[in-house]
Amino acid sequence: MKSGIEKRGRKRMNPALKTDQLVKSYVTKKESDRLLNEYQQSGMKSFSSFIRKKLTSDKDSVLTMNPAEFLKTLDVLGRTIGKIGISMDEISKCIKSAARNERIEPHLHEKYASIMDEYLKTKKELTKAFRSAFRKF
Repeated sequence: MKSGIEKRGRKRMNPALKTDQLVKSYVTKKESDRLLNEYQQSGMKSFSSFIRKKLTSDKDSVLTMNPAEFLKTLDVLGRTIGKIGISMDEISKCIKSAARNERIEPHLHEKYASIMDEYLKTKKELTKAFRSAFRKF
């Protein structure tokens, strides 16, 4: 590497994360079918990863959720939150207009503004949680 030629190829794996120990076990047909069914429902890409997670998990069972279904659900929730925001923005415009034309009392406008601020804080927290969940997939 001293000659300035860049090393090519795959990055070396952290030795602590390397899966190089073989564990072999025999199961009944019923147990095998149950494991395969759970694996398929989990949506995980690798049966080995699924079994490894199942064996090393502190819990009795591995949380199995199909990532595609989870992401669809997050997408629907995100769109719903967006629609709520649009509706609240329209309400806000109407209240501002009514307050300007003195059709409503000023304290109602202030109360709505505080509700809107609370909504925006909650929306920001949810957006942060959604992005965090998406990164894990």
